[in-house]
Amino acid sequence: MGEMFNNILLCATDFIKSIYHRLNAHFAILTKFVACLVKEFFLFLERNLRALSFIKRWRRQSKC
Repeated sequence: MGEMFNNILLCATDFIKSIYHRLNAHFAILTKFVACLVKEFFLFLERNLRALSFIKRWRRQSKC
């Protein structure tokens, strides 16, 4: 009886470990994806701010 319980417990812990490792891998991929999205967002924002300042400078120069 005790051996059967130990086998069931071992199977359950192995199953939980495999799920944990799988979720951990998915979380790592998701974290990297979100980091890339944030980086791209700030690059996009930086480019647009540069373009906006260029347009403002061009307007000021063209008014003179």
